[in-house]
Amino acid sequence: MREKCGIISVWFRDKGYGFVLVREGQRQEKFFVHISNITGEPSVGCCLEFDIKKEKDGSLRSAIDAVVVSTLPNGVSHES
Repeated sequence: MREKCGIISVWFRDKGYGFVLVREGQRQEKFFVHISNITGEPSVGCCLEFDIKKEKDGSLRSAIDAVVVSTLPNGVSHES
């Protein structure tokens, strides 16, 4: 099992990256995610399970080894 589960809140298909939002109680965290670290077809609203890569300076945390575990129903799109 991966460390976190979150929803893609922003996805730039043409650039191949976006951000995953994780809500744990009242706390929210955002993680950068790149297409090269995702198995499956990402889009806004998809649920991802992923591990975390922390940068040395602690400023940016990235989702790695991510897997799309659920997607939006056919015909629904919220692409940025």
